[in-house]
Amino acid sequence: MQVSGFSLLFDWTRIMPYSLPFLILVLLAIFSATGGNVDAQTPNAELPDETLVQLWADLLENEPKCTKAVLKLSKYPKAATRFLATKLPPLKLSGLELLDAVWRLGSDSEEEWRAAYQKLNYFDPRLAMGLEEILALDAAKEFPARNRIVDILSGRSIDAPYSATSQRYQSIVLHQFKDDDQDCFNFVGSEKPGEGGTSWWAEPKVEALNVGSSNQKMEWTRMIRAITLLESFDTPEAYAIVEAVASGHLDAQPTRVAQSILAARGKK
Repeated sequence: MQVSGFSLLFDWTRIMPYSLPFLILVLLAIFSATGGNVDAQTPNAELPDETLVQLWADLLENEPKCTKAVLKLSKYPKAATRFLATKLPPLKLSGLELLDAVWRLGSDSEEEWRAAYQKLNYFDPRLAMGLEEILALDAAKEFPARNRIVDILSGRSIDAPYSATSQRYQSIVLHQFKDDDQDCFNFVGSEKPGEGGTSWWAEPKVEALNVGSSNQKMEWTRMIRAITLLESFDTPEAYAIVEAVASGHLDAQPTRVAQSILAARGKK
């Protein structure tokens, strides 16, 4: 006859004659049988805010951290949905918002310029203007704002030793050329205008961002991981977030992915 853990606990008089260690072993067996984490397997289970923040950061990382974060969040659909609702605004950026952020990129306050840097890593400047317009802005003509905006546009970490900011290039120009009758661009960084220096690809098209290996935008990759996770929850609250992302810039990769998720849902 199978005896449940509950019945053992309920009829405690049966085990009273035994020693305390035996009672502890019984309780440990019951705990192990339930997995010891019942709450973590239920839709309404919660996660501490600091854990959610760390998992959000891990979604930005390479394998295996990002996959581990997805798997962890998948066990807490309610908590993950509520948290992601605050992290996935649609990719929309006006010219005035861009101008304000570029001005703040040149601030002496690290807190202020890093906030602007993080914003423009998410809301890419090309959502509002073309490359030539961006670099022609008065706010983007001098170090350090120009270098910081170029690092954003080229997908380089601003803190990396090879970034335009770390190299402190005093001159960064946008060089245009033709390749198979297509307009292409390079950034060229040097110590003085007109001198030879370092050049790197400058992608002009929003629809090409995060598509090729040279146009990576990890913030957008994180967005796609997050909305794919939300799709797996298959709840109205989760799809409401996907719908919001789908209202962003039509050429942006996360917007297109969100729209494809909604289209697939409509065919179910």
